[in-house]
Amino acid sequence: MAAHDRVLGLSVPVMEVLDPALWNGRYAHGILLGALRSVRETSGKVGDHEARVRKVIDEIPPQVIRWHLRAALSELEMKLGVPFGVQVCKAEPLDEDARKWRDYDRLVPRLPYTRSQIANWFRIDLPPGLISIERIRAYYFGVRVWELSTAEGNADLIRIQWGKQGIAHILPTNLGALALTPGGNGAVGYAGVWQTAYGHASPIPDFWAVDYTTGPIANNGEVGHVEAVLADWCYCVAGIKLLNMAA
Repeated sequence: MAAHDRVLGLSVPVMEVLDPALWNGRYAHGILLGALRSVRETSGKVGDHEARVRKVIDEIPPQVIRWHLRAALSELEMKLGVPFGVQVCKAEPLDEDARKWRDYDRLVPRLPYTRSQIANWFRIDLPPGLISIERIRAYYFGVRVWELSTAEGNADLIRIQWGKQGIAHILPTNLGALALTPGGNGAVGYAGVWQTAYGHASPIPDFWAVDYTTGPIANNGEVGHVEAVLADWCYCVAGIKLLNMAA
């Protein structure tokens, strides 16, 4: 049995939602998408007053259909609070060679570190539609004290628990080395994550620098897909305007 058959085709790629030809075939089959006007023509023969009626169709161009599909998808994104385009987010500070639109789409600020994260297995809340986490760095008052990444060989400690909700966890194998505070004269002290978090009455600001990628995730886990019913909603919202334009 093919993978597509197993999920019954209940999710569709986002690009299908923005395809004018698919909207035409699924929601405007047999409908003349243009203004009809009757043109009375003579046969061209002298004295012949017999008229013929011809239908002339001014078609709605694909770019107009695509625009209204985009507007409907944008409205759905605002209503659900879920991104429908894949977006690469990098946290401050950026690597020296990082370039916007090439290496990342959006620059995001660092997140605070709170005591409650310890009780919840170092939970980090990120935006909905979390596809992947590429790197997590920890900054203790501007000093980088820790990093999780493929380059460091410890990216396996990052766990995305609920991607659609944007919930991730860190499962460290060495709690004491999770974050070290800088000691005197630039030396590294021995205050680990427990002492760091519980030694402050308020959250530690500007702590987590998380590089991640967001985008649509269907209920079956398909990245870049949405449920068919959401595609139907976009098609119908766009259709209200398009069919009115088609008179």
